[in-house]
Amino acid sequence: MVDTFGASHDEVRGFVEGGWQICGNNDGDLSHVGRPFRMSLEHFSTDILPTLTAADTVVLLTELTPALTGCWNRVVESTAKIAQVVVSSSKTANDCPITSSRPCQHACVPLSPVQPAIFKDVLEQFAMKLVLNAISTGANVLKGRVFSNIMVNLTVSNNKLYYRSASIVKEMSSVSDEEALVALHRSIYRKQPELVEAASDMLISQHIKAAKHLPMVVPLAILLATERFRGPEHSNVEKAVELLSSSTGSLRQLLQSVSGNGQ
Repeated sequence: MVDTFGASHDEVRGFVEGGWQICGNNDGDLSHVGRPFRMSLEHFSTDILPTLTAADTVVLLTELTPALTGCWNRVVESTAKIAQVVVSSSKTANDCPITSSRPCQHACVPLSPVQPAIFKDVLEQFAMKLVLNAISTGANVLKGRVFSNIMVNLTVSNNKLYYRSASIVKEMSSVSDEEALVALHRSIYRKQPELVEAASDMLISQHIKAAKHLPMVVPLAILLATERFRGPEHSNVEKAVELLSSSTGSLRQLLQSVSGNGQ
């Protein structure tokens, strides 16, 4: 989601009982690599639980087990929103009781039994993957990172996403291919305006290297492609950056108001 939604590593996290020990990966425990690699319940308890607020949501992706009870009870005591999703080929919704003493969004996804039994785990894991995709995508939609059914805050981190970014700018701002690329380059080189004019002669790999760690590259490019900010003056870039930074609503609402695209 870092590339597709421009989300930070901490916005959506997953934790599992047993951590890396149950993964069976060749490199073993990778929790030392950095915070995004800390994925055990112990890491959740130390890294996430103390920081939970009413703006957070914690989803329990299984039935409550003795090993999870203590941690889950602390989640329930927090101000975070809570939910539970159970995916099972052997249970129905009536077999999956809600495990919370306060309001909790609850869903059981019953799956039809399959033969041979070896496919049971595969089916449950695939169904859970679809559930997780729905949760994470829905969260980013609610945060306003989808505009006209397009993920507009993607990270320009490879050739495919570079060209996709230019295509999004073209579609969202109703400009030509050339104008879309100019707007994208003005966004990428927002602090180096002298490079914009030379950008057409530079390698795409140079643009990607400059863009992949910048925030809001595509949203800024969409703004710069609109009539309001289209002029070559660098002050227009500064005004567009300031507008993005000061916006208190969602990204989608801002782009709607500036682009005139009401979808």
